[in-house]
Amino acid sequence: EYMGASRELLMSLRVYVRGEEWGFGCFDWDELATLTILRFAGCEFETICGESGVSPTGRLPVIEAQQRFVGHPNVISFLRTLPSVAHVDKWLIPEYLTDIDVYISMIQTKLSYCLLFHWWFEHDNYNRVIRRKFASITPFPLSLLAPFHAHSNHSSLLYYLGYDSRTKVHQVASECLKLLSQRLGDQQYFLGDRECSLDAVVFGYMAMLLYPSLPESGLRDIALQHQNLVAHCERIKSRYYSNHQSEPIPTAVPIQTTQPVVPVEPPFVPPLAFSVPFLLTPNKSYHHPTTLRVLERVKSTIRSFSEDAQRTLSLLWRPLQSSSLVEVEPEDETEQTRFENRAFLLFAVASLVGFGLV
Repeated sequence: EYMGASRELLMSLRVYVRGEEWGFGCFDWDELATLTILRFAGCEFETICGESGVSPTGRLPVIEAQQRFVGHPNVISFLRTLPSVAHVDKWLIPEYLTDIDVYISMIQTKLSYCLLFHWWFEHDNYNRVIRRKFASITPFPLSLLAPFHAHSNHSSLLYYLGYDSRTKVHQVASECLKLLSQRLGDQQYFLGDRECSLDAVVFGYMAMLLYPSLPESGLRDIALQHQNLVAHCERIKSRYYSNHQSEPIPTAVPIQTTQPVVPVEPPFVPPLAFSVPFLLTPNKSYHHPTTLRVLERVKSTIRSFSEDAQRTLSLLWRPLQSSSLVEVEPEDETEQTRFENRAFLLFAVASLVGFGLV
């Protein structure tokens, strides 16, 4: 019945994700959980990468259906209203539905922050893997600034919520995974022999713990202590992501009883470095509306710098203004604005180059 009623809807169902990485067609755990629910439902859908502008908060995934855009954390509740997807959880009695919603809420809050710490706060994981992966799925020149911007936002959130030490994160993750392991028990899926949305969410998070190869593997080692969750993840992957290629999951390793505390780092301010002369040459791509919006944000940040940084910027401006590479007529406001944007872009990119981020 639902298939006939939603034929037109199936053709217009779109999922916006950050990019295709790790072999799953998405970038992070919430995106993978959303794609898995749709695969449980047997839906046809279109995956669109890199269009974070459709989300008012910048967070993905975002579902487009019935002329509506719905983003995290309301994706699952919205999918339950779609005729083509509702049957994934429709067979559940109200008590079971309430039960799995409690577990999903725990995962999307506590375990989500643990994964944010694991990816974006662990120094080696961020600098050696996540930063490069994130930059590779972001178009230039946004790829020069987007990883730092995401790292700064995630770090600020983790500081605010108190997830700023490895000991705290590992303790919370261990408690969450223990509760999920006890709930799963010896069953194939969390509610017996049939999948539900909780299975999709747990798979999304467990897969991003187990399959990406990261230098600091503390959370992965904790996940490996719960072999029924590992088997549950492998079961869903082999059935719904049979083309996924990954290294074999290692065996469980003993967990240290004490973990070193990650020191709280001061807020990062990029240093001044003046290079990258190619940005001085005329290039219309820097005048793309998206790039101009980024430049406005860069300029706002620069204006908030200390007086010393402002004086240094003025020293940079004078040689650029007299450069023979770009001719600026004072009476031509449009050309003056373009030149100013290029100078600020030079300043921002050169700062990142000086710090070794690009």
